[in-house]
Amino acid sequence: MGKIVVVAAQKGGVAKTTTVWAMTAGLTNLGYKVLAVDFDPQGNLSFNANINTQNIPTVYDVIKGSAIESAIVHCCQGDILPADRVLSTLDFSQTGREYKLKKILLPIKDDYDFILIDTPPELSDLSINAFTCADYLIPLATAGAFSANGLMDLKLSVNAVMEYCNPTLSIVGVLLVKYNARTNIGKTMRDITAAYAQELGTSMFQTYIRNATVVEETQALRTDLFSYAPQATVTQDYTAFIKEFLEKIKVEVK
Repeated sequence: MGKIVVVAAQKGGVAKTTTVWAMTAGLTNLGYKVLAVDFDPQGNLSFNANINTQNIPTVYDVIKGSAIESAIVHCCQGDILPADRVLSTLDFSQTGREYKLKKILLPIKDDYDFILIDTPPELSDLSINAFTCADYLIPLATAGAFSANGLMDLKLSVNAVMEYCNPTLSIVGVLLVKYNARTNIGKTMRDITAAYAQELGTSMFQTYIRNATVVEETQALRTDLFSYAPQATVTQDYTAFIKEFLEKIKVEVK
């Protein structure tokens, strides 16, 4: 049975899209069939995948009634359901507005081992839709006070979704990104973030993702870390994180 995983953060610049894209490529390289869903109107995941959304269907069109097969783009890193700014105009005034994304993904869920969802950097109806259809949630945090506080904002939204829409949603663990272990403030904020993770009812991943300029290079070149810089420390970090993630959700590593 396929598994739907949402990656979320309550502020921008927290490597959310980078993490979804790295997981997509990394899991695909391991032999899993992966669909990455761009559910952020900024469309950064689609940009990273080198997809021009100007003249093709997007996730918005699928929600409005187009066949999902017509919108999925097949890339060497995995399949992508793209998005662009028109997604921000989606009407959430109707009854059942929390289930729009679930409605389009459920029929194809078992066609994939993993469906990964990239979400906007703020709480919105789009985020709630992602939480409602997901099996697993991975919150991201940086070693900073604002990011740690954002975990508490996330907790309120997730608790509401679990109470009313998706009681089986599981928080796998908080992933610390853009981390510099050599600074005292980094180590202090890591301890603080671990305490916030406990408030969320979960723990931190043992793996953390180090800060690296090579991430910006892959974004500029519209490629992925595993193809562009397989030996880079940040790529090795994501390799270890993916392995830990699979172990946490009890999926055998291929």
